[in-house]
Amino acid sequence: MYFGFEPDPHEAARLKRVNASPHVKVFPLALASQSGKRTLRLYKHRGYSSFFELDPDYGRIGHYRLGEGAMEEQVDVDAITVDEFAERERVEVDFMKVDVEGAELDVLLGASQQIQRSLMAVRTSVWLAEGFKGAGLFPELHQFLLKHDFFLANFDYAGRGYPVHPLVGNPDRQEADNDRYGVFSTCEAVYLRKLKFLERIPQDSAEARGIPYLKYAYFCFLNDAPDSALNCLLDFSRRSNDYSEHVKASKLYTQLRLTALRYLGRWRANPTDQNWKLAQAHAQELFGLQLESGHKYWELVQELECSARG
Repeated sequence: MYFGFEPDPHEAARLKRVNASPHVKVFPLALASQSGKRTLRLYKHRGYSSFFELDPDYGRIGHYRLGEGAMEEQVDVDAITVDEFAERERVEVDFMKVDVEGAELDVLLGASQQIQRSLMAVRTSVWLAEGFKGAGLFPELHQFLLKHDFFLANFDYAGRGYPVHPLVGNPDRQEADNDRYGVFSTCEAVYLRKLKFLERIPQDSAEARGIPYLKYAYFCFLNDAPDSALNCLLDFSRRSNDYSEHVKASKLYTQLRLTALRYLGRWRANPTDQNWKLAQAHAQELFGLQLESGHKYWELVQELECSARG
C-alpha cells in the first residue's frame, strides 16, 4: 500500500483521480510534528507551497524563475503525525518519501514511533540554503537521522544547481550535459537504516521471514544503492539460509529476483573477469540460479519476467 498526503484540497482531489489504484490512497491532510490546524501558503508555482514563507532572496525565485514565488492564498489545513496516522490505520510504515518545502524534519519528528518500530529507509528533500524562512536545513535533518541509526547513501544531484548566469550547460544538445554550475541549494537525499535494524522488525509469522530484507533491498536497487541491496540479501542468506515458499511465491520476491539478476548480469560482458565469477556465485547463493553469458542469460531473464508478471 502507498499512502499520499496533500493538504491543498484541489491538488488532493486531482491526485486521487490520477492515482485510481486500490494500492494507492491519497489523504487531504498535511503531515507535521503535531496534529492540528496549520496555515498553508499557496504560491503561484504550487510546487513551492509550504507552511513557511519563501525567502525573496532565494535565487531560484529571486532571479531565475521570476514571479513563480508570489503568494496567492493562505488556507488553514488539517495536519496529522505519521505516528497517529499509522495507529489509526493500523499500518507499519516501511519507507517514507518526504518533499514538503522546508518542513521535512517536522514530518520526521512526527514519525518517531514508526522510526523506532519499522522505518527502513527515507528519501527526502534536503535544503542546503534557506529557501524558506525559518525552515530546517540539511545539518539538522542529517543529525536527526544519524542518531536513529540511518546512514546517508546518496544525493540525487548531478552537479547543477540554480544558475547565476544564463551561459551555462552544454550548448550542443546532441551531447550529454555533464557540466557543473550554479548554487547547490536543494536536492533529494536517500537514507538507509543500518542492516542490524532489520533483525528487530516484528513479523506476523515464520512464513513471513525475510520480507523486510526483500523490501529493503528492492528500495536500494530503486534508489541507486545496489551495493547496499546485495549486502542486505547476502546478510539474510548467510543468516537464515532461505525464504519460505509463501515468500518465494510473492510478487515482491519475483520482482526483486529479476531486478537483482539484471544487475548481476551486467558483468557477463567480461566472462573471464573475477567480478563475473563473483556475480555468478551471488546468483547461485541468493536464488539458486546459474548465470550464463550469451543467449542463455536472455532466456533466463525472459523466464523471470514471465514469473514476475504472473
